[in-house]
Amino acid sequence: MLYRSILRDIAADALRRAQTIAADRVYTPRDWPTTACYPCILVDCLSDRKESLGQEPPAFTATATLDVEARIQETSVAAARDACETLCDQIECALLTCTDLLRRIQHVSSIESAMELNATGRMHIADMRMSFALEYFIAFDPFTDTPVALQPVAVPLEEIGIHADTIEPADKSGTYPNPPFPEAITPEPRTRGPDGRDEGTLVIKPQDLERE
Repeated sequence: MLYRSILRDIAADALRRAQTIAADRVYTPRDWPTTACYPCILVDCLSDRKESLGQEPPAFTATATLDVEARIQETSVAAARDACETLCDQIECALLTCTDLLRRIQHVSSIESAMELNATGRMHIADMRMSFALEYFIAFDPFTDTPVALQPVAVPLEEIGIHADTIEPADKSGTYPNPPFPEAITPEPRTRGPDGRDEGTLVIKPQDLERE
């Protein structure tokens, strides 16, 4: 399923348009920077978990983990930490108000964040890693989702029959051969139908539905 990629791309697009302090420096695995220009945001969605709903066809409550990494470079630890906190607040706001993302999931079940600080020469880098747990429903249809080579062979439709055996009027003791639904006939002596008479019939064949 491509749902993880869809959620990742929607999130990345929302962050590019959110006017955070990272501007348009939002990267996904397809365009991951070899030399980052700070501040920047890295987005990926590599894992999910599916909990069965015990239904047929198979249906699940799935939770995808959207990983967002915010990177800041400043001249002091305090400045790097503060700027990283600001960027993370902007990331949360952008994603938790993105209607395109929210309408594709049931809810955001959790958010986990952790910051790391390190120094390279006179510069200090703050790296905040955020994991958004995105819950959504997913089901697998054995006809529409099955690979073509494994598609079950359906019995061809030859005709559709509509039969009417009404409750009123009813034959109190009549017996009619080959009723379309014998199990529905009211036993004799009967005061109401169905009595086995095919009082109205409509048979539709596929060729009758064809249009020039």
